[in-house]
Amino acid sequence: MIKSDRNQLSGRFSPGFRFRFHVRSIAHNRLYLPLAMKQLPEIRQLMQGVSPLVVFNRCSIQSARQAFYELRKKHDFAYWAATEYYIHDLNDADSIVPLILNSYQHHIIDTFERRYFNRQRAAYVISKAFRKCGVTTCVQAYILWRQTYHLSKHSNTCTASAINTEPLKANLCRFLKREIVPQDNHIFIPNADCRAFFNNYRTPDALRGIDFAYVHLANMSQWGDSEGRISPRVFAASSGGVLMSHQTLIVLEGNIPDKVFMIDAPRHYDTLKHCRPSDLSHLSRNPYFLIQHIAASNPNNDQPRYFHPINLSLHNRRFIYPPSS
Repeated sequence: MIKSDRNQLSGRFSPGFRFRFHVRSIAHNRLYLPLAMKQLPEIRQLMQGVSPLVVFNRCSIQSARQAFYELRKKHDFAYWAATEYYIHDLNDADSIVPLILNSYQHHIIDTFERRYFNRQRAAYVISKAFRKCGVTTCVQAYILWRQTYHLSKHSNTCTASAINTEPLKANLCRFLKREIVPQDNHIFIPNADCRAFFNNYRTPDALRGIDFAYVHLANMSQWGDSEGRISPRVFAASSGGVLMSHQTLIVLEGNIPDKVFMIDAPRHYDTLKHCRPSDLSHLSRNPYFLIQHIAASNPNNDQPRYFHPINLSLHNRRFIYPPSS
């Protein structure tokens, strides 16, 4: 778990697979870098004792160190977030602070990064049974980081309303050093030569036909879709052109109902998986999200799971809902 920003800056206990890096000409203390960096030519040379001045072709050690940390930002999301991405403080809306991952955000990014390293499919259902903990903000930052440094393709974020979209656009504009948040449904990201699109579930087909590499359906439990008719259209329109791989990303996230209980008998899942969304409308404003959560979270599901579950409430237990009476 993240205890302070010092860990995020040093890399100790940061998300993903890590290795210890100790080159005094770069940093007096040990750093813990993403394992993917270990095979980079620059890192290998530094570990072999080659001068940073030679490795980065710089005239001063300060400039060489800066080149190293710019390289690190490309591969270390937690470090990039702590040094480059600024958000409103959850506890004080008037304060702008760097994104220091809390324990829930750490768990999300740790899952993303470990599965990315192992080249596993990147489609997730993130669920929780409590109030705000920064899930949407964290996922948005991660998508921007991936767009900037890895796969420069369009992203689509769909929220419950335009009111929910504005803070996300504001965070992006702050990163881009723009003072005015545009009213358009997209923001151009110059360094990545791509766009971040924003939409809400009430206009499910507004962005149909655009090829996205990143799809984020945010706060789905707030979507007023009790019949489960709009949400599938949003998902189809957003993800239809996504070529699924470890490089692309699809995230569905929201709250699960308070009426949750743990159970071991798989017969309840067998009952629920055949329910229509309207049969579960008494549990949630968006039963479609519940169905995706149930299908992803049940380990006895004998069908291949499209989504990998990230359950922030109970990481290693399965829990499902009682069928309606």
